[in-house]
Amino acid sequence: MKIVCVTNALDAHHNKANGVRVCEALRSLGHEAIRLDHFQAIKRERLAGADLILAFGTLLSAERKTSGLFDTIRKAKPSGAPFAFWYFDLVHPKMLNSPWKYPALIKIVPMLDWLITTDHSHPWENHAKRYLHLFQGVDPADFDFPVAPPEPRQWDVIFTGGFDGVFAERLKAIRYLRAKGISVADFGRSSKHRIFGKDFFDAHQRARIVFVPKPPMPARNGYWSNRVFLAAATGTPCAVGYTENIERFYEPEREAVFFNTLESLAQKIFWLKADPIERERIGSAGRARTMLDHTYAKRAASLLEAIFGGENEKAKAGA
Repeated sequence: MKIVCVTNALDAHHNKANGVRVCEALRSLGHEAIRLDHFQAIKRERLAGADLILAFGTLLSAERKTSGLFDTIRKAKPSGAPFAFWYFDLVHPKMLNSPWKYPALIKIVPMLDWLITTDHSHPWENHAKRYLHLFQGVDPADFDFPVAPPEPRQWDVIFTGGFDGVFAERLKAIRYLRAKGISVADFGRSSKHRIFGKDFFDAHQRARIVFVPKPPMPARNGYWSNRVFLAAATGTPCAVGYTENIERFYEPEREAVFFNTLESLAQKIFWLKADPIERERIGSAGRARTMLDHTYAKRAASLLEAIFGGENEKAKAGA
């Protein structure tokens, strides 16, 4: 199957874009996956022969500056080739941190054959012709490093992410843990330092436990932070805010621990902090589960199955 992935090579933070990782995963599944940037993809000849046009978040950002990109790609694509868009970030009408995202996505949805989002806090299926809720995956190559022994570790807890605006509950949790005498290192949008790639992995090797909060918006049909997959892949055990159905992805007390209240979060942290053997057991199991079931390749296979169904199996057999 020939798939054109429409994405810049780098994201807004100058790291490898999610679309590039998905494109590489599609190639690993045996498909002819070609990456085009936004302005290459508006040319009909560059899309010739494609069975699927799959765009990503960098195109939505480009649309803000150059209106009409989505519509031009829709008109330039081969007849019969679905035009799909996979968005990896939180998008909600009450999302005040990035108010442009929701109206921008609402505007382009009618031009799509498929909308795929990792965030299901909003009923996107009511807006799109066809909709798929598909969580983010991990690229195993990003975590192909030795996991440090459970001790010594510099911090009790590590947190990566923002805690302003709709994320204020996260700051409340961090302050609560610190008041309990638990050391917390925070990295992300609201902190002085942001970590990516090897720095992300290394920072998690310096902490005993990862704090992964609940989503800031009410959960629907099993929605939680994509951060759990990235965190679990580091081999450091994760304390995750419980959301319905998450146990389908990580087995409780074996591959991750879950909490419902700040008090239960602190209790889980004190328990794991005092037991390095248990931390190592849960961290190792969570990492193994992530590398087995929660990779970009697994997500890409699910995406193709949703769009093409049995036709995808025929294409793979003929590859």
